[in-house]
Amino acid sequence: MGRLQENLTGQVAQMLTNLETETASSRSLSEAVSPYPTVLTPRQRLEHLQMLQAQSDQLLLKLDSTLQVIFESLQTNVQSYQDSLSQGLDKMHSMGQQGEAMFAALVNRLAQQLGRKLPPICNRPSAPQSEMRPVPCRA
Repeated sequence: MGRLQENLTGQVAQMLTNLETETASSRSLSEAVSPYPTVLTPRQRLEHLQMLQAQSDQLLLKLDSTLQVIFESLQTNVQSYQDSLSQGLDKMHSMGQQGEAMFAALVNRLAQQLGRKLPPICNRPSAPQSEMRPVPCRA
C-alpha cells in the first residue's frame, strides 16, 4: 500500500511539474516575442482553457486508473485475509474438538485404571464459561 501511495504521489508530482514547465515556457515565449504583457484574444483564451482542460482530464484519468488498481489490490488482500482467517478458525475448531475427545478418552482411561466407570461427559455449548462443567449425557 505504501509503495502504491509513493507511486501515486510521484506521478501527480511529475504531472504538476510538467504542467508548470509548459506554462512557464509558454509565458517565456510570449515575453520573448514582446516584453510587455500581452492580452489574449478570446479565441486564444478559449484554446488555452481547452488545453488546460484536456491536461486536467488526462490527470484525472491517470488518477482514476491508479486508484482503481489500488482498490482492486486492497480488495484482493482483504479477500485472501478473510479466506486465511476462515481456514484458521476452522482448524482451531477442529483442534478443539480433537482436544475434547482426547481429554474424554484420557478421563475414561484413568477411571478404568482406577476401577470405576464414569458416565459419558457432555458440555452445554450455550452455557456461559462459569457454568461449563461436565454433565452426564442422558439417553
